Parts: sequence; C-alpha cells; structure tokens
Amino acid sequence: MRRVLVTGADGQLGHALASMLYSLPKEFFPVLTDHASMDITDVKKVNDICEQTDPDIIVNCAAYTAVDMAEVEAHQAFAVNEKGAANVAMAAFRMKIPMLHFSTDYVFDGSNNIPYTEEDSAAPLSVYGHSKLAGEFAVMATCPWAVIIRTGWLYSPFRSNFFTTISRIARERGKLEIICDQVGTPTYAKDLASAAVHVFRSMDGLTCDEMYKYKGVYHYSNEGVCSWYDFACAIVDLAGITCVVDPIETKDYPQTAQRPHFSVMNKSKFKNCFHTKISHWQRSLAACMESSGISSQ
Repeated sequence: MRRVLVTGADGQLGHALASMLYSLPKEFFPVLTDHASMDITDVKKVNDICEQTDPDIIVNCAAYTAVDMAEVEAHQAFAVNEKGAANVAMAAFRMKIPMLHFSTDYVFDGSNNIPYTEEDSAAPLSVYGHSKLAGEFAVMATCPWAVIIRTGWLYSPFRSNFFTTISRIARERGKLEIICDQVGTPTYAKDLASAAVHVFRSMDGLTCDEMYKYKGVYHYSNEGVCSWYDFACAIVDLAGITCVVDPIETKDYPQTAQRPHFSVMNKSKFKNCFHTKISHWQRSLAACMESSGISSQ
C-alpha cells in the first residue's frame, strides 16, 4: 500500500483525488492536508509534515486559482503557485519519491487554432497564468523527475466552479448570458483524479533514475471542444432547468484578467505514455450530473 500525500485536499481536485484513493484501499492510503494543516508557502511546515507522514508519493493540488483576483494579488498568487510548489517539490526531491503537480491551460495566449501540444510556447495573458508557469519551472528545477499535468475548465459537484454556479443561477434567474468566443475543453475532476492514479501506478516502485522516463509536462482534459456558452447550455439541458441561455462575446463581459480565446490541448502524449483513454466532455458532464443529484425541480 502506497501512502499518498495530497496537498490542497479541501479543493475540488484534492477532494476528487481523495475520494478516488479511498476507493482503492488495497493500493493507496491517502494522507490529506489543507491550507490550515499545511500551508505550502511555509517551507518548515511542509518539511515537518512530510517527515511525520513519510509518504511514498506527493501530489500538489494546492493552488491560488482566483484568476481575476490574482491581478491585484500577484504577490500571493506567486507565493502559492511558484514558491509553494517549489517547497513541495523540494520535499519530494529530498525523499526521492514521485511528485505530481498540476498547472493550467492559461499558460497559453490563445493564438493557436489547433490544440496546443506540450512543445508549444507558453505566453500567459494573466498574472494567474504567469504564476502557474513560474510554478512549472520551479517544480522541474527542484525535482527534475516531477510530472506536471496542465488541465483546464475544471469542474465537479464540490465547491464553487462553473458547473455548480450555472446549475444554481440558472434556476434563480431564468436567463443567462454566457461567453461564446472562449473555446476550450471542460475537465471533470473525477476523471483528472483517475488520470493521476494512472501516473501513480506507472511510477510505482521506480528509482529516481527510472522516474526520469516520465518527467515533464503533460496535457489532460476531457476530449472534445466547446465554448463556455456550449458548456452552460449542456448543463442547463441535462439538469432539465427552464432557462434561456444567450451567447455574448468577451468584450461584452468585462473581466479583470485576460483569458485565452482558444485553450484546447492535445492529450496524445498523456494517452500514449500512461496507456489510458479519455472520456468526451459531454459524457463526463452527464456522469457528474448524475453523481451530483442535480435535476429539475
């Protein structure tokens, strides 16, 4: 049985990963930490917790994810997403164990018209994107066998996210205006947690030298392409909510942080390296809807 230390276990990804690990008791024992128990910007706390729990794998799900707020809280965004990530990576390096870290599709500027590969140049448009890209560099410089998964449009029935927000306000308002010219792919947190387990299994029992086989950046989201408008329409339709959803352009919905107009990612590298299939976003949304119990009232 492998002890898996999960940071940020109170977030939607950490929560999904914890649930996944608990469902596999013969393989994994989750050691869960949140901001209160292990602030990753506190290097001493990170080291102390790692020494006390003696994990076999470290997964960093902790992150500053307030995209708009980061524009005015750059110091805090970089403290968590760069310095904090480096602190966790250093612990994994010292203990000579696998390290999994998560990044974002917002490291890209959206100028592509075909899905981004891991070899495409990053050019963030926002402070949040810059802080996550800085975190990627910090993690790889600190723990060179680390695996980094870029994802995007993460949702689940847990915590505040696009899925839970649309499900709620569609009922409250009866009419929504949703951006139609930002295109990407939703990622169901449960599917991403399952992808993480594929990584754990692949790296299980490997020496540091052997772990280098998997090192670096990978892209993971569900399959398919949609806009935020498409995503909202699908949520409303599946939930059976009576609500009018109108498309609007980004210019008509001012936001503090700039977002890429296109952030679809190519997942071929992940699928080939970890020998896994990826569900289409519409199928995963239906699964999320079923698990959440959200339906028309």
